[in-house]
Amino acid sequence: MGFNGFPRGIDDDQRLSDRDTKLRIIVHGEMNAILAAARVGIRVEGCTMYLAARSVDGSIWGGPPCIRCTVEAIQAGIREIVSFPLKSSPSRWHDDLAAAHDLLREAGVKYREVSQ
Repeated sequence: MGFNGFPRGIDDDQRLSDRDTKLRIIVHGEMNAILAAARVGIRVEGCTMYLAARSVDGSIWGGPPCIRCTVEAIQAGIREIVSFPLKSSPSRWHDDLAAAHDLLREAGVKYREVSQ
């Protein structure tokens, strides 16, 4: 299981309110899940990753992971990613998510969407 948050031992202090700082140091949920498994000696090679995300207003949105998480999942050996369908996302993410989807396809990582 993973979540978006600061690395272990890093306080959610004023840096959480500073968007630029937060984006530089936050660990995305996908990578947090991979690292949590590695920390206790669980291999993720060949595994399926399940994604679910909520926006600040509580609405559920899905879609492929961002580019950063996509390359990390590919490198870790994840073979399939399952997500809710992409319903909405901030416009700044549209190109990133489309490129991530293309990378998944190129790397042979199965991507599928499931309804809620």
